[in-house]
Amino acid sequence: MKKLNIPNENDWTGYKNDLDLVDMHRLFYSKSIDDTFHYFKNGASISRADELLFANKKVFQYYIFSFLKYLLSEIGRNDAEATEVFLSLLLAREKRDPGSVSDIYYLKVPLNIDGENKEISIANALVDIKNRECTNQERKENQEVCETLYKVENTFSQK
Repeated sequence: MKKLNIPNENDWTGYKNDLDLVDMHRLFYSKSIDDTFHYFKNGASISRADELLFANKKVFQYYIFSFLKYLLSEIGRNDAEATEVFLSLLLAREKRDPGSVSDIYYLKVPLNIDGENKEISIANALVDIKNRECTNQERKENQEVCETLYKVENTFSQK
C-alpha cells in the first residue's frame, strides 16, 4: 500500500518560479493535512485549487487530501462551491498530469474528521458527497456539482 508523506523540499522543486506556488509553499510547507485543511474555507478553495493544479505531483497527491478533509468536515460539508471546485480540479489535474489522481483515487488515507478517525479514499468520499449533494431533493440546485461528480466517477472508474 502506498503511504503518503508530508512533501519535503525536493518535492517542492521549482515552486519559486510560480507566484501562486510561492504562496502555497508559505502556507503548506512541512505541514500536515490536519494543519492545512482550513486553508480551503471562506472561499479560498478556488485559489488553493489553482495552486494544486500546478504543484508538483507529490505535493498535489498529499494536499488534495487536505481539500478532501475540508469538504468532509463540518465546516466544509455544505460548501457546494468548494465541492464543485474540488471535482473540477480532479478532472483538470488528471488531464494535465495523467496518473496524478488515478494513482491515488482508491488510496485510503487516515483522516480525522470532526474528531472521528477514518480511513478515506477519494472514491469513498465521492460516494458520501453524491449521497449528500445528488440524492436530496432539497439540494437539486447543486445540479452542476452532480454532473461534475458523475464525470469524475466515469473518468476514474475506468482506470
